[in-house]
Amino acid sequence: MSRVRRIHVLVAGLAAALCVPAAGVGGTGPGIITSVGKAEGQLNLIAWEGYVQPQWKNPFQKRTGCHVNAKYAGSSDEMVTLMRTGQYDGVSASGDATLRLIYGGDVRPIDPKLIPH
Repeated sequence: MSRVRRIHVLVAGLAAALCVPAAGVGGTGPGIITSVGKAEGQLNLIAWEGYVQPQWKNPFQKRTGCHVNAKYAGSSDEMVTLMRTGQYDGVSASGDATLRLIYGGDVRPIDPKLIPH
């Protein structure tokens, strides 16, 4: 249960800071993202079943006005494939999928100062 909570906190923090399309983030090239684009009012996440719970999603949406769209995936391979489409802002993938996304250049680091609190 504590693992799910840590993921929720990470996703909520990123969502609060980003809530923008993946293509809308600032910075160029493979370096760190240093600015955030204009908010679009929604966050598209890929998650394991049960990771986007109404207990945190609903209050988050009400407080931020950012709608959370969740796509549930059944495997790490599916998560990697979905992330590579460029249609999703975040993923709660396992370690091996995360490394594939990093080494494949599909994700970029973000300056943690862009995420308030």
